Amino acid sequence: RQARLEAMIRYAETAGCRRVPLLGYFGEMLAPVTVNNALPCVPLADRVSPVKNDSAGGTHGSTLSRCGHCDNCRAGERPVELAEVTAAARDFLACVQLTGECFGAAHLIDVLRGSKSQRVLNRRHDRLPVYGAGRERSAEEWRELARQFIEQGIVEQDLQFAGLRTGVKAQGVLDGEKVFVRRPPALAVAAIAEGAPKEHDPELFEQLRRKRRELADQARVPAYIIFSDRALVEMATHLPRTPDQLLDINGVGEAKLANYGEAFLQLIREHCAARGISDPPLQEAPKPEATAWVTVKRRFEEVGEAFAAGESLDALAARLGVKRGTILQHLQRYCDAGHPLEADRVLACSTLSPEARGRVLAAFGELGHEWLGPVHDALGGSVPYEELHVLRLYLTCRK
Repeated sequence: RQARLEAMIRYAETAGCRRVPLLGYFGEMLAPVTVNNALPCVPLADRVSPVKNDSAGGTHGSTLSRCGHCDNCRAGERPVELAEVTAAARDFLACVQLTGECFGAAHLIDVLRGSKSQRVLNRRHDRLPVYGAGRERSAEEWRELARQFIEQGIVEQDLQFAGLRTGVKAQGVLDGEKVFVRRPPALAVAAIAEGAPKEHDPELFEQLRRKRRELADQARVPAYIIFSDRALVEMATHLPRTPDQLLDINGVGEAKLANYGEAFLQLIREHCAARGISDPPLQEAPKPEATAWVTVKRRFEEVGEAFAAGESLDALAARLGVKRGTILQHLQRYCDAGHPLEADRVLACSTLSPEARGRVLAAFGELGHEWLGPVHDALGGSVPYEELHVLRLYLTCRK
């Protein structure tokens, strides 16, 4: 699942022809054809002509090849700001090779950043010459580099097991070829903020970004999974200080409020207190109109209420024509929204032995139960994800 998510991210973020990664996902290659007098489509590494350094230390590519049909090609030639990361690419390739070309990006990044995690220590990867070689880069930066290395063919990803191996361009890099990657546009945040009713506080925005990165590194996920830049800009603009105010921010729902809300609210409160910014006046709630509205329950509420009323997991799945895993996701959302469920009834849905349950619950206790991937890996993949969903739901109900 993680590998497919990363493939979708690479497809969405590519600045080049979209046909190349789309066909590559299905194991095919785009023939070098000319469409409407356009040049053949080639990967980013082949699309970058001679690159010149700018005054800020960045680089700019020149000629882009087009297929003439996808949105990137139809948008015309656009400047792409690039940065040279040859040394990082060689370290990454060395890490891929020295660990056996079977681990995903998360483990490789842990090795490069000198992590003391049990996965690294148990495999003695802390003794590799590349251990800690990439400490100067954050985990988020390494994840972005890994995505672009895959896009350029320097490494390849197994879509079933998410492991990385050397790609068709790897030997060239090891032999001395330079590697360039796209640099994120510096004005992205300003562009997001243009529609805001007032200017955001840049100092608070940076504090919120640091907190987001800290939480993302702990969870081993991209930063945008925590909150988007747009959400942080709105927080730094409207300065929410209560949970209800934070829910008004774009991209903040009940689950994210429960998981991350207090950490960000505390930062905003401290920032406002230090500058003497008073709480915004409470607005009087509008009077309800004398209109009869039909209330339609959302699916997760319908499932949660049916389960709470005594309907079993299997009965719900059969009645709605979905898998058990889908019902479990609805129940998790129901609990995250603050609705109670009987923990013992949820636990009864598990088919694991008491000993196996104990191991899973111990892993959740050590790693947290926000993300299932680290727990699944810590258990060696011996427990199916559906069982992890059941026991996470059980812990949520108890909490």
